[in-house]
Amino acid sequence: MERLQRYRRMIDRALQDVLPPAAAQPHELHRAMRYCALSSAKRLRPILTLAVAECLGGALREAMPSACAIEIVHTYSLVHDDLPSMDDAETRRGRLSCHRKFGEAMAILTGDALLTTAFEIVAGRTGDPRMAALLIGEIARAIGSRGMIRGQVMDIRPPRRMTAAHLRTTHRTKTALLFAAASRCGAICADATPTTIDLFGDFGETTGLAFQIVDDILDADADGRGTAGGESCSYPALHGMTKAIGDAEGLLRRAMAIARKGTRKPDDLLRIVDLIVKRLSDAASS
Repeated sequence: MERLQRYRRMIDRALQDVLPPAAAQPHELHRAMRYCALSSAKRLRPILTLAVAECLGGALREAMPSACAIEIVHTYSLVHDDLPSMDDAETRRGRLSCHRKFGEAMAILTGDALLTTAFEIVAGRTGDPRMAALLIGEIARAIGSRGMIRGQVMDIRPPRRMTAAHLRTTHRTKTALLFAAASRCGAICADATPTTIDLFGDFGETTGLAFQIVDDILDADADGRGTAGGESCSYPALHGMTKAIGDAEGLLRRAMAIARKGTRKPDDLLRIVDLIVKRLSDAASS
């Protein structure tokens, strides 16, 4: 996994560079942005962008602005997810959540600033204006009212009785579409054909669906939280743990097959899938 760690270190350094310095006004906002975006994290989505770009012969320097933007967008979503009006989370990534550290109003502004900064990075640091426009479109579609925000709405306004279709659409929009955008951005940065971009979008979406099911499995607990009634529902609560594990395994196998079909150098992509396989294995054995 050393190559994935290399990507992660590169992303961490790039984030340090592209985020506004804490010394710049408004100080508290910029401190909050850096506090959230630079905290210890897996960086799985931006790693996906770099890995897809490189496996298709693209240059990492061309893909890095998009990779940073993807991670910053993900961070914004977590900041807003943690707010008292949403999940009311006290901690994130092992330390105080943004609203607990800086206050609720500043956390809202921090999320807003992270989101706009992501687009500023792609627009200002992508060398080819045509490519920048394509990348901005990909990210915007993945996170807008038909994408990630739709998924969040579905999560906080579940039906009285959860259905498999509703849960899958929630998973797809809230989680998998950003994985798809990360992969598609990598392919765009490698100047891939539309067919190849679509193929890797499928790879990212499939990987993201598996990731979310595994997250649900890891979050499942013995007290029955997340039941199939009016509350937000998890995959194991609706389908049972055995089916949840089996469906995640099937998605991971499909992701591997897509990676092998899409490139002669799928090793880094397979390593990313292997990370999720390991999380699933750990969950299944616990």
